Amino acid sequence: MNSNGELTTETINTIKTMNEHGEIFSIATARSLSRTQEISTSLHLVHPIILYNGVFLVEPLSGKTLLYNHFDEDTNNYLKVLFKQYDILPNVYSFIDGIEKVSLIPDYNNEYKNYYLETRKNDKRLNFVNATNDLYLGDIFSYLCIGTKSDLQPLYDKLKVDSRFSVVFQQELYREEYWLDIAPRIATKANAAKKLQELLNCNKIIAFGDSINDMELFSTADESYAVENAKQELKSIASGIIDSNNNDGVAKWLQKNVLESN
Repeated sequence: MNSNGELTTETINTIKTMNEHGEIFSIATARSLSRTQEISTSLHLVHPIILYNGVFLVEPLSGKTLLYNHFDEDTNNYLKVLFKQYDILPNVYSFIDGIEKVSLIPDYNNEYKNYYLETRKNDKRLNFVNATNDLYLGDIFSYLCIGTKSDLQPLYDKLKVDSRFSVVFQQELYREEYWLDIAPRIATKANAAKKLQELLNCNKIIAFGDSINDMELFSTADESYAVENAKQELKSIASGIIDSNNNDGVAKWLQKNVLESN
């Protein structure tokens, strides 16, 4: 997707052609199934997709879950104590009575949280609560903290050395705020990609990306390509740098190295 969060016609047609030729293409994203369905439909994806940075592996057509990682009660209780200690109100991703929800306490003084809500006005997952204890209901699989780097850095430093957690701390693309994603340690794009490789009997993983949450995937892929406008940290570990996502960099690479070579 380009900087406007859009798929170009060239990208859509390239992936469609790959599917028609029997090539295996999938996506690994921090988004949920509901926020990814339009993308997967546009790209005519048929193979399982990786959601929430590796929490889920889901069949896009049926919605069937093939992989699901979530927190146990003790770990959730530990995090609740930390959130209180660092004065952070997270967005809590969970299943409540079998329905996917994002529970949060609106903070109208937090412009970054307001932007999050503004871009998700029609998101049926939103569950607004008033009391802190009501945040932590259901089967929790992920937490999202939004704020300034200085506000979130201490919590990140605490969690990044704890073997129970997979944490991604990065500046939101094209924005000034930072996001701290917290998931079970096993829930990574890399682990989910390996599971997908096993399910589809693939002998090679080629990864593309632009942000910090792609770094572990890049480190385990056989080949990895960062778009020109990717984060420098990701570019530093990539097998190569390709054209910007605003110039259909991934589609161009696939056309040259997959479609034209077959």
